[in-house]
Parts: sequence; structure tokens; C-alpha cells
Amino acid sequence: MWEGTFEGRITDVVTILRDKALIKDVEVRCCTACHANATSPVQSTSATACQCAAGFSGPDEGPCVVCPAGSYCGVGVADGVCMANSMSPEGSDEEADCVCLLGFWQDTVCNECTAGYYCPGEVSTDTRRNTLQVECPPDSTSSRLSTSEADCVCDSGFMPV
Repeated sequence: MWEGTFEGRITDVVTILRDKALIKDVEVRCCTACHANATSPVQSTSATACQCAAGFSGPDEGPCVVCPAGSYCGVGVADGVCMANSMSPEGSDEEADCVCLLGFWQDTVCNECTAGYYCPGEVSTDTRRNTLQVECPPDSTSSRLSTSEADCVCDSGFMPV
């Protein structure tokens, strides 16, 4: 039996061993990487198993490009678009990456911030949603889509403290 070390491609090694009559019939099976920004399940047997990785979009045969802002791209699922009045950063991989725009707050959809309130766009760490709609201080109001307490103005007959 042959013992030794070869450097180079496996097909070159097999050819050398065949030429030296050290082996007869050998089936060479090599793994090759999926195209850029793609992945495949363990023990895949075909290049068709390659799919765009999470945060990337494109046909399975490539090329896979970064998922555009305002959408999310998971592995093996159809790309999604963020709901109205929300946005996600480039490369997002799940719907939870979509957050409401400033001036909006979220329950099941992104709602306009109501007059008399402001919506600062702070994202909750537990829900990953900007669910905050804060009422203006007493004797003040704001227009709809307000984003900070500075947008609250004193009611008639009152002045800032």
C-alpha cells in the first residue's frame, strides 16, 4: 500500500497514483463552494442546493447581492418588503428588522403619530419595535407625525416654562 504526501489538487494526486499503478478504479468526489454569498445544507449533492445566504437576494444559481434597504431576505424563502411606513437596513434577513419611520409607532402596523403626541422612534429591546407614542406635556399639543417633545407647543393662554 502507498504511503506518502502529495500536494496539489486531488485529481492530480489520483492521476499520479494511477500512473504508478498504485490504484485502479477510484471515483473522485470533491466538494466545491457555492457561489459568493450563498450557502447549502450539509451533505448537499448538487450545486442546485446552493441558495442565497440570509441577508442576500438573487436566483439560487447566483449572483446573490445584498438585500436592499426596505426589505428582508431569509434563506430559502421569498424576499419580503417592509410594511408601509417602515424601513430596514441593507442586508436585513427577517421581518423584525423592519422598524417604523420617525413620526410613526407600531402595534401590528406602523401608525401615524397622533396630534397631541410625539413618536421618537426609540426601538424596544424586547420587541425590536418602536411602539412608543408619548403624550405631550399638560397644556400643550403637537401636530401629527411629531418626533420629539420639542414639537409640542403650548396651548393658547399658556407659555413655556
